[in-house]
Amino acid sequence: MQSAFKLVTGFVLIVSCMACNATETSGFLDGLSTLAEGWAVDGANSNATCIVEFYADGSASSGSFLGQSETRIARPDVNSALAISGTHGFSFVVPLSLWDGNAHTVYAYAKPTTGGRVLLQQCPATFAHAKLVMAYTNVQELWIAPQFLSNEFSKLFYDSNNWDHAKAYTSVLKIADHLLIANEASLSISNMIQNLHTWNMSLALESGAVKEWGCTAPVTFAVTKQAIDLVSTNGGSVDYVAMDEPLVQTQACSYTDSQLLAETVAYANLLKTSYPRLVIGDIEPWPSCRRPRLESWVDGFLQQAGYKLGFLHLDVDLASVRSLSPDMSLLSELKDIRDFCANRGIPFGLIMWQANVQLPVDSNQVFHDNTIYWARLAHSMTPMDCAIVQSWEEFPDQIVPDSVASTFTGLVRDYATTVAHIPFPPPKVSISSQSDLVILGRTTAKYRIEYKNALDQTSPWTPLVVIEMASPTVLWSDPTLPKPNSRFYRVVSGF
Repeated sequence: MQSAFKLVTGFVLIVSCMACNATETSGFLDGLSTLAEGWAVDGANSNATCIVEFYADGSASSGSFLGQSETRIARPDVNSALAISGTHGFSFVVPLSLWDGNAHTVYAYAKPTTGGRVLLQQCPATFAHAKLVMAYTNVQELWIAPQFLSNEFSKLFYDSNNWDHAKAYTSVLKIADHLLIANEASLSISNMIQNLHTWNMSLALESGAVKEWGCTAPVTFAVTKQAIDLVSTNGGSVDYVAMDEPLVQTQACSYTDSQLLAETVAYANLLKTSYPRLVIGDIEPWPSCRRPRLESWVDGFLQQAGYKLGFLHLDVDLASVRSLSPDMSLLSELKDIRDFCANRGIPFGLIMWQANVQLPVDSNQVFHDNTIYWARLAHSMTPMDCAIVQSWEEFPDQIVPDSVASTFTGLVRDYATTVAHIPFPPPKVSISSQSDLVILGRTTAKYRIEYKNALDQTSPWTPLVVIEMASPTVLWSDPTLPKPNSRFYRVVSGF
């Protein structure tokens, strides 16, 4: 189907360019599905990129402005036909606001540097998509995994006040094991561990069980063990290991799925023997690994290992989804996979990243916008137990502060406050010598204090007050009693 689309595109280009040349602003809307794709040329500067604007349900003078794109995609067919150079292809993701079940007309205009707008050929076009409903916004646990830029990564711990709001929602920090080892000298691991202890935040390693550089369990286990022991010698512990896509190593290691499974189980067993309390889960790509293969993999792991995976996280590529189903109906398979995991008691999660929503991804803002788009789409398609905000790419190249949306922690904050409903991680609570409550939590987090009478333990818990943490440690006294010795208290989150 993709090849046929390209043939049609080529035919349209030849026909349209018979009536244009490089000295006039022109362009063509090749296709409109959930993505608007085509090309445009600025007649005043034919070798430069061109701005393309999009409007819905009316022209530029009467319609609603949807956004704009720039011609940053190579189109050698355009260059050849018009005898020009430069990049002239565009790709614009149709905003989810138009996924409302109604038909919309879409207008695309090239904006020449000399001013004005030129309507692209094949416009207006019609867009219609089933209504998008944000049905599944509750997420029990938030993981974060920023790209490892050593100077920036350290700011999570040295400028930690700069991401208090994002931190308040975060339960787990994930780091690739080989990057932790490689950056031991530049990263103060003991300081990182101390901060994680203070925040009551768990640590996860993303690790290779089967990789092109290590096709056998002893080789990959040695790397993971080195990273875990490095954390241990600095006073910390690793709570989770996320195996990094072992199922895709069939070609690199010349293995069948059954051979991959055997090595993956062997790797997990080596970990379990050395670190019995470790939770070991799996990350796999989708849709390159479809539902039947994933289900066979998950059940096969249980049968061979004798214990189930601790979690399954999926890395979704929307460009691949769109090529298989332009209307993205294939996304409905995600809920089937989630339900399969739920039936086996395996927590299910999705990685929130730019997901190839709209290419190219060449700035922090594009990464942010793509990720939020994918997150909204994901939450309309399936429930999830866990969400992982992650980047392994060049962007965002700033991690803090979270007050700036285009930084990594700004993205975390936006996701946690505008897309998902995520409970604050449970606090630690103790009693001071004066019988006051000592609450250890996250700055800016909100917790509810509830009580019941000490002499009537069968009574229900009664909400008393909601407090917002002004610092990681708060000393709280019951304002309604001289001393809280006639009541039992509990502190809850996620209300």
